[in-house]
Amino acid sequence: MTATIDRPDDTEAASQTRSYRYPGSPPFRDQEVDRLLFKGRDHESRTVLHSILSSELFLLYAVSGLGKSSLLNAGVMQELRDRGYWPVSVRLNDPRVPPAAAIESQIIDAASKDPAIDLDRTPGYVPDPDHTAHLWDVLGSIEVWRGNSLEHLGVVLDQFEELFTLEWPDEVRRRFIAEFGEVVRHSRAEADPDQGIDVDDHTGNGTAPDGHATLVPPPAVKFVLVVREDALGELEALSEDVPQVLQHRFRLGPLDPDQALAAIREPALVADEHLVTQRFAYSEEAAQQ
Repeated sequence: MTATIDRPDDTEAASQTRSYRYPGSPPFRDQEVDRLLFKGRDHESRTVLHSILSSELFLLYAVSGLGKSSLLNAGVMQELRDRGYWPVSVRLNDPRVPPAAAIESQIIDAASKDPAIDLDRTPGYVPDPDHTAHLWDVLGSIEVWRGNSLEHLGVVLDQFEELFTLEWPDEVRRRFIAEFGEVVRHSRAEADPDQGIDVDDHTGNGTAPDGHATLVPPPAVKFVLVVREDALGELEALSEDVPQVLQHRFRLGPLDPDQALAAIREPALVADEHLVTQRFAYSEEAAQQ
């Protein structure tokens, strides 16, 4: 028997709003109309998708403004869903909230907006009222159900550099990095002082003070770190706990001329009821300019 995670009252998914063919500076969204409009990045989308599928920790980086979030939102997220994954984009952008609690609340919020998804808790997990739960317990206790199918959780840590550029207390940052490393390594090597649990080095299961075994399994989560290129040096802070952080990575470069022409021409030809304007075509001269 599992315990269902309570959803907020406003569980009805928001309807798609009217959209522009060219969003400008905001990223493309994880919506069908945006997927239709997102052009010129087919090769990069396939490369990033296959890299995520083949690794448990993947790093995507680029110069600011080149479209990292757009690539994931419009080029990769739905492809992951089609393969049995449920990806959630989260940010660590509020130093007032412990990182594990922030990730948990954003996962729950994303589920509340996805009518096809139900979140359950694995037996043996006791919610932490003080929001200081170990990242292992937070992620390992979550079950993602799409009908009768158990989905694989994917966590996209977007703008991950905010863990270093915002005013996080050093102790909080160090604790999160250590917990993140344990989750990635599938090895919870030390006792959890907050929960009073002695943890087995290999299984992640442990024994609480009353002698009962904890039942939170090792989290089976794919992670994607999204980082600005000028902040790559900050990842040195992860080198001890997550030495494989740079092992699987992709640098997103600028569009080449052919890709840029596709990004200009092809959205104009899309017909969709959510678009503000009617479809049209560019002249060769206009497209080249």
